[in-house]
Amino acid sequence: MPKIAVVHLNGCERCAWQLLTVDKSSGIEILTHPLTSVSDDIDGADYVVITGYARKADEERIRNIASRGKKVILYGTCPYSGGIFGLMNQKGADVTPVVDMIDCSVVAGCPPSPDELVALISGKDLERTPLCKECSRAFSG
Repeated sequence: MPKIAVVHLNGCERCAWQLLTVDKSSGIEILTHPLTSVSDDIDGADYVVITGYARKADEERIRNIASRGKKVILYGTCPYSGGIFGLMNQKGADVTPVVDMIDCSVVAGCPPSPDELVALISGKDLERTPLCKECSRAFSG
């Protein structure tokens, strides 16, 4: 049974909340979670799932996590690209994509589906239907 540790950096915490809905029958055990755990110890985890946007001040912490031999998964658009918080850079903030700091896998979305995380950890492809195929205004031909 794969074990995950959830680490939240900065931001709205919506992705962290979304991870609380991981189906228990998925076979994934959440060891630590910032909204439910007192400890943020990642040592027993097979995967570290990072949510929230990163700032330059977070880089040492992020590199420390990656150096501990854990597989790191960025969950959500914010750790991947800065998300909406990346717009703060126009006002002098230092929002930095985690992908620029470490080697990691990505489950993008705002927030993404927990099924996508389960699929990634399980090594399965998740079928995605483009939104344009679902839209009632779709053009034919």
